[in-house]
Amino acid sequence: MRTRVLASVLVAAALAAGIAVVLSDSDHPSHEFEFIATRLPGAPPLPAELFEQLEARRTTAEGPFRTRHVGEDGHPIYANRLLLESSPYLAQHAHNPVNWFPWGDEAFALAEELGRPVLLSVGYATCHWCHVMEEESFEDPAIAELINSRYIPIKLDREERPDLDAIYMTAVQGFTGGRGGWPMTLWLTPKGEPFYGATYVPPEDGMRGRPTGLRTMLTRLADLYEQEPEKVVLTTLSVRESIEKTLAAHAEPSELAELPEQALSEAVSRDYDAELGGLKGAPKFPSHMPLRPLLRMDGEDAQRAEHTLEAMAAGGIYDHLGGGFHRYSVDARWRVPHFEKMLYDNALLAIAYTEAAQRAGDVGFERVARETLDMLLRDFELEDGGFASALDADSLDSSGKRVEGAFYTWTPSELADVLSPDQAKSFAAAYGVTAPGDLEGRSVLHTEGLLDPEPFEAQAASRQALFEARARRSPPLRDEKVIADLNGLAIRALALAGRVFDEPRYTEAAERTAGALWERQVREGRLARVWTHGGAAHDGQLTDYAFVAAGLVELFESTGDKRWLERAMALDDVIGEHFVDAKTGGYFESPDDGEGFPGGAPLTRKRSGADSSLPAGASVHALTLLKLGELTGRDGYRDRAQALVELQSEKLRTRPTAYAELFLAADWLIDDPREIVLVGKSREQGEALREVLREHFLPSAVFVDVTEAQARELDELCPLVRDRGALGGEATAYVCQGGVCQQPVTEPDVLREQLERL
Repeated sequence: MRTRVLASVLVAAALAAGIAVVLSDSDHPSHEFEFIATRLPGAPPLPAELFEQLEARRTTAEGPFRTRHVGEDGHPIYANRLLLESSPYLAQHAHNPVNWFPWGDEAFALAEELGRPVLLSVGYATCHWCHVMEEESFEDPAIAELINSRYIPIKLDREERPDLDAIYMTAVQGFTGGRGGWPMTLWLTPKGEPFYGATYVPPEDGMRGRPTGLRTMLTRLADLYEQEPEKVVLTTLSVRESIEKTLAAHAEPSELAELPEQALSEAVSRDYDAELGGLKGAPKFPSHMPLRPLLRMDGEDAQRAEHTLEAMAAGGIYDHLGGGFHRYSVDARWRVPHFEKMLYDNALLAIAYTEAAQRAGDVGFERVARETLDMLLRDFELEDGGFASALDADSLDSSGKRVEGAFYTWTPSELADVLSPDQAKSFAAAYGVTAPGDLEGRSVLHTEGLLDPEPFEAQAASRQALFEARARRSPPLRDEKVIADLNGLAIRALALAGRVFDEPRYTEAAERTAGALWERQVREGRLARVWTHGGAAHDGQLTDYAFVAAGLVELFESTGDKRWLERAMALDDVIGEHFVDAKTGGYFESPDDGEGFPGGAPLTRKRSGADSSLPAGASVHALTLLKLGELTGRDGYRDRAQALVELQSEKLRTRPTAYAELFLAADWLIDDPREIVLVGKSREQGEALREVLREHFLPSAVFVDVTEAQARELDELCPLVRDRGALGGEATAYVCQGGVCQQPVTEPDVLREQLERL
C-alpha cells in the first residue's frame, strides 16, 4: 500500500505540474518526410556495422510488413535492432520508427552513459491491445522522435522472459491499484528499477476515456527523471521493497490431514453462475474455474464442472467450425470471445474434457476434446516439430483491414454464398447468425443447446462447407515460438487423450513433440525455454521443467518407453539443484544461475505459489514427484512432494480456487494411489484389458503398460514391473493399492470387477 500511495502521489504531481510540449510541424517530421532508410527520427546514427546488417535484412526480408511506412521500393522505410531478433513479437516492431533495443546490457549501458530513463514495453505476438498501441503510438514518427530523443526504448517478449514479466507486472499492479495486463509500459532507471508503470496507454490526452495520453506522459516523466532525481530514487526504493515483499513471500508449512473439499465447494458455490456455468459476471475465463478438482468430487460439485464444460462448448468461446477455444469471453454468456487461441488454454482444456469424458462416459465431452486436439495438430503443430504458442485475435477482413475476429465471424449473406438457401436458414438458426450480429453486423457462432449429438450431426455438412470456405480467408498470425512449458502441456494432453480414447495419432504426436523438444532445447542437461528458427534461447523456468517432466511421465504411462521416464527424472534433478529454496523447501520460478538483469542481480526471484493463467510450477511438479515415487519406489520423491504440499497447505485451505493444481497433488497424497500394470507379449495383445481401463476414471493412479521386452528394460528403474509377465502367454493386468495387490488377471470382466472395488 505504501508503494502505491508514494508512486501515485509522485506521478500525479509530476503529470499535473509538467508543462506540455507542443509538437509543432517545425519541430517534428511529418508523416510525408523522406527519411534515409533505417534512420530513426530523433535517434543517434546507427553504428556502421549495425546499419549494414539492418539494411541487408530490410532489403531481403519477405513481406508483408507490419508497418504503414513503406518506400517506393515496397520495403519499409525504418528498421531498428529488433529486425535481428527471432521473436515474432519483437519482429513485429522491427519497422517502427522507434529506436527499439532488445532486452540486454547494451541498452542499459547506453541509458547509463546518456543519463536517460528506459522506456520498457512488454507484450506478446498475439496481443490485440499490443497491436493497437503499436499502430497508434509506436508507428507515429512524432511520438517515436520523442521516445528516441529522451529515452532508451526496450521491447520485451513476455513469453521469452516470464521472470522479468512477473517482476514488472507486480510493479505495474502497484502503480495501477491492482490492474495488470498487456501491453505493459514501464519507466525504468538505467538499473532496471521502475519509477512508473501502466498497461495500455492511448497516444493523446482524453482518448478512450483516459485523461493522460502517452505523448504527455513521455514528456512529463522524462522531465521528472531529469529535474527531480531524488523523487525518482524514493519511488524506486519503495517499489523494490513492495516487489520483494510480494514475490518473495513464503508461508510456514503445516500438516494437511484431510483434503479441503468443503472449502473448495463453498468457494465455488459463492460465485458460481448456476444458469450459465463458470463464475458469475464478465469477462469469463475458463482458467478461473477449478474444473479438474471438481471432477474429482461428487454430487453438485462435479455437476458444476460438467455444466461449465457444456456451456463453454456451446458458446462462442468455442470454435464450432475448426475446434478449440478462444482465450475468454467478454460477456457472461460465453458468447463473444476475445479471439486469440492460446496453446496453453487448449492443452489444459483438452485435459479437462478428456477427464470429463472418461468420468461421465459422455461422447459430447470426447468430441470436444478430440476437436480441440485436432485443431492443435492442424493449426499449431510446426512442420519441423513442436507447437506454436498462439494464434492472433486479429486478421484481415475482405477489405484488407485488420479486424479482431474477422476470420471466425459470419454474416447471413456469407452463409448464403456457401450454402443452399435451406442449409443457410437452418444453420443460421442453429448457430445464431443474424443480420444485427454480435460485432458490427458479424455473428459469432454459438448454440443454445449444449452437447446434444442430434442437432450437431444435422449440421455436419454445412459446418464442413463453411470450414472450407473460411480456410480461404486471410488467416490470423501464428506466433511460432516453441515454448517449452506450453509444449509440455501439449505432450501431456495428447498422451492422456491417446490412452483414454485409443487414438494412436495423439500418442504419436506427443512422441514427436517430446523428441523434437529434447533434441533442440536440451543442452548439457539444461532446458532452453524457447526455440525458434534462430535456435534455442533463454534459460528454462520452473514451469518449463515441471510441465515438460509432467508430460514425459504421462507419455511413459501411455507408451511404456523407458526414455521418457528417464528424461522426466533428469529434469527433476535440475529442479532439485537450481530451483529449490533452501530456506523454505519451496521452489523459485527462475533458476539460481539464470539470465541477466542490469548489473547482474535481479530485483528478486519469485517463489512459485498460486495458479494464474497457467498452473503453478511447484504444484504441477508436486504431482509429478508423487507419480515418480510410485513408479520408481524411491521415497525421496514422495517426501519432496509432501513438503511442497504442506508448505502451501494453509493457502490451499483458505484460497482453494487459487491453488487448484495443488489440490490435485493433495488429493493424491491423502488418497491411497493405485498401481496398475499391464504386461503382454505385444502391445496388440493387451487391447481387451486396455479397453476396460479406459472405462474407469482413476485420477490417483499410475499406469505402466508394457510388453515383456519393455518390462525387462525397466526392471531396475521401475520396480512395479519386476517379476511380472504375461501369465500363460496372455496379456495380464496387475492391480495394487496401499501395498496390497489383487490377483493378476487376464480376463476383462475380472479386471472390471477389481477396478470397481477400488
